[in-house]
Amino acid sequence: MLNCFRPNLKVLFTALGIGISIPLSAGLNVDFSTWLIKDQNAFRNYEAISDFIVEPTAAVSYIRSWKNSRIRAFYEGGYTHFQEYDQRIFHTHYGGLALHHGFGESGFTVAAGFQAGQRANRDSVYTYYNYNHQIAYLNIRRLWQSRGITLAGAWMQQRYYRQIPQFDFRELRIFLQQNLFFPTRTTVIGRIQFEIKRFLASTVDERLVQTMVIRMDNPGSGQSDRSRNQGRGNGRGETGNRNTGTVSSADTAVEILERVVRVETPGREVMQLKCSLRVAQSVSATTGLAVEGRIQRRVQGSGRLLSYQDSGYEDDDPLADDPYNFESQTLVVEWSQRLFWGMLLRTGWQSEWKDYAYLALNLEGEPLQERPVRKDARSLVWFMLTRQFVLGGRTSAEIFLSCHLIDNESNEAYSDYQNQIFTLGWRVGI
Repeated sequence: MLNCFRPNLKVLFTALGIGISIPLSAGLNVDFSTWLIKDQNAFRNYEAISDFIVEPTAAVSYIRSWKNSRIRAFYEGGYTHFQEYDQRIFHTHYGGLALHHGFGESGFTVAAGFQAGQRANRDSVYTYYNYNHQIAYLNIRRLWQSRGITLAGAWMQQRYYRQIPQFDFRELRIFLQQNLFFPTRTTVIGRIQFEIKRFLASTVDERLVQTMVIRMDNPGSGQSDRSRNQGRGNGRGETGNRNTGTVSSADTAVEILERVVRVETPGREVMQLKCSLRVAQSVSATTGLAVEGRIQRRVQGSGRLLSYQDSGYEDDDPLADDPYNFESQTLVVEWSQRLFWGMLLRTGWQSEWKDYAYLALNLEGEPLQERPVRKDARSLVWFMLTRQFVLGGRTSAEIFLSCHLIDNESNEAYSDYQNQIFTLGWRVGI
């Protein structure tokens, strides 16, 4: 039973060793974290393929402060290691600047920042995930003494995919948020956000994107690891509207992968509106309760879809599930409880109902008989236990233990799945 939790020892020992303290100069901060993840459905589809994943990350920042201002320069790097499907391994790198300035007694503060980075996959089969990425933001904050906080701002990003320029985009998000504090120890947070996304390439109704992969095989060894994994159906890119052709020599194979790019609604610009309302109540000195409702509506157009594409194992992966492709309603309930020995237990339940802008497909990539649009009902129950430590001076540490139970009911067979994720993590800040 424990064999399923046995990670690559070299990677694990590296992850365990990153918490070693080193002397730092004033203003310089280093933060290390590591996540050990047993994901029962790593690629978020009906095939339910599990994997053991190790995610070490590192962040280095230098902060310079003045009377009312602060500037932060930083670098953040992450590595995601899949033990079973190692062709999925990827790493990310970001660097940037963040500025913060307060206007004295007025209660106004301004924050702005810029960062640039990239994602790189190790194996050539999945390099279509690779991108260059830039982000910029500007936020204005107004504190109304003990009554509340008003926030307004803009967040911009642009992303360039190295193999599939049909999905290159720029995005702008503008938001207004009001926090209200009441003597009953109740906090109410209302937020409205408008988002617009512009694809940089002209739209296409349907076309094949071909990728040529050069694969080196040992003579006489038979199938490569990748072809064996493809035979097991690891991911949506390996089924449905995907075809392969292979040209081989004694020790080299050239494989042509074909993926379908489909755009249901012509147009390069898509828009959506999001609204949320959150009410948090302090039940006691050690207990808190929060309830939140969210609504998301498409204003114009819809996103683009890479057919039969599974998750790239990133949060909000637009290739796997572009939020501009659906409207949704979400209800969230969260509970937090401080326990003995300084531990904090947080648990939550979330239900989300999605109505997509495109037709539901069967496993062969064809619309269902009655041609309904795709509809999902996603339920999530999660638990997280944390414990913080002060190790002396500026050094601190934190341990995490979490469990996520996911049930995604969909009328599209490929996206109808369940998942259980078990995570052990720790962080050391110096």
